[in-house]
Amino acid sequence: MSTPESCVAAGPVFAEQWQAEALAMADLLMQSGQVDAQVWAQTLGAQLAHWQAQEDSVEHYYQAVLAALQVVLRDNTLLAEPEIARRQHEWERAYLSTPHGEPVMLKKAGAKP
Repeated sequence: MSTPESCVAAGPVFAEQWQAEALAMADLLMQSGQVDAQVWAQTLGAQLAHWQAQEDSVEHYYQAVLAALQVVLRDNTLLAEPEIARRQHEWERAYLSTPHGEPVMLKKAGAKP
């Protein structure tokens, strides 16, 4: 299957890989039946309203996606708030310690530093 020229000319759909991964996580949660698609849409819509009230930008869109993921994970008891905070801290630590231009990698659970 070929890519339409208009898509190629427009450039990449995602500015950062994590943006694609965040949406892929939401899709996986819906496809696996762990989150209802309507619940996801309502949650994302509420987060978009909040973030777009500040400024309508691509960055704020993906901040809304992340916030919506946290809400549905917590509300569907897929992850508790302390676990969400711990994982967010791990990602932040990994991001800050990764050289510019390199992919951000989390250490596997139980791996020694």
